[in-house]
Amino acid sequence: MIFSKSIVVIFLVAYTLCRSAAPPGLRRAFSPPQGSRPELSNSGPFGPAVLDSLSSWFPEPSIPANSAKPANRELRNGELIFSSQEANPFTPLQNEINRLMATRTGAVVVMDVASGKILAQRHLDLAGQRLEPPGSTVKPFVLMELLSTGKINAEQRIMCRRPLYIGGKRMDCSHPASITTLDAPDAIAYSCNTYFSTVATRLEPAELAEMYKRIGFTSSTGHVPNEISGRINTAREPYQLQLQALGEWGIEVTPLELLAAYYNLARQKLKGDNRGSVGPVFDGLERAVKYGMAHGAQPAGTTAAGKTGTASGVRTPQSHGFFVGYAPADKPQIVVLVYLEHGRGMDAAAVAGPLITAWWKNK
Repeated sequence: MIFSKSIVVIFLVAYTLCRSAAPPGLRRAFSPPQGSRPELSNSGPFGPAVLDSLSSWFPEPSIPANSAKPANRELRNGELIFSSQEANPFTPLQNEINRLMATRTGAVVVMDVASGKILAQRHLDLAGQRLEPPGSTVKPFVLMELLSTGKINAEQRIMCRRPLYIGGKRMDCSHPASITTLDAPDAIAYSCNTYFSTVATRLEPAELAEMYKRIGFTSSTGHVPNEISGRINTAREPYQLQLQALGEWGIEVTPLELLAAYYNLARQKLKGDNRGSVGPVFDGLERAVKYGMAHGAQPAGTTAAGKTGTASGVRTPQSHGFFVGYAPADKPQIVVLVYLEHGRGMDAAAVAGPLITAWWKNK
């Protein structure tokens, strides 16, 4: 009997040494299953009380208060996935994300507005380490800058022109040709390139570049290790300024930087600060999902607001697609990012709709 107890103690000490030295993502792989067999209980020799007691002999290195906590790593379906904040991999929301992205390449992140906690994700590392032109997802911020500085009237309607050439690049709108004139909220809803390329000329090049930096497009979010930051150039020619206002020139951001910018929008909406200069922006984001270019993100049972974006890749002419938004539209509880390496903004919106529905049904 004494010999048996000695064997158990030796095994547990060896296990704890291995667990202490292993990378965070591998420690879960070493952890014996709890309750998977009748003889393994939470109060037995492999229970958390014993393991915690032994682990206290070999404490993990402390992290200085001024340093970022490294992301946890998890091997799932043969892929190394990072998660800086623990997300339950078995929730209905996570299952729906995995299903929707099974045949797609890209990243998805769902964040809680109140706490900033990541509720579910797919390829979080990719979202923090890929730089792309953001396309039309920047238009709400351009509009907010113009309105807050009094440079446009939200009710002014501008006629959409086709074909539209900017600096020799054809930038025709994707919305129906029957939509001929638009005010500020509908310019967001229908993502009108004519509207934004026209009003962008009222901004100084440095003003637009600084606005992008101010909202975090050159700042890492801290959600993943080795995260990179966006790059913003200052336009030298009028056509460069116009294309930059469309997210097509002189701006490269990570999907996580986009998520952070929309997270701040959602927080502003939640606080009720949605009147005055920012009111038309929130109105336009809601219209985009109700009947505009982001209509594919319309969930069942609740509402959503958000924006799509399509642009050519940094090193490839093939387009990538974004949807970034929040739900419910009136009192945001989550922020959603969908990034598709190959596709269009409307394709990303079509992924966002079902996953918001899954969150709403199971929250």
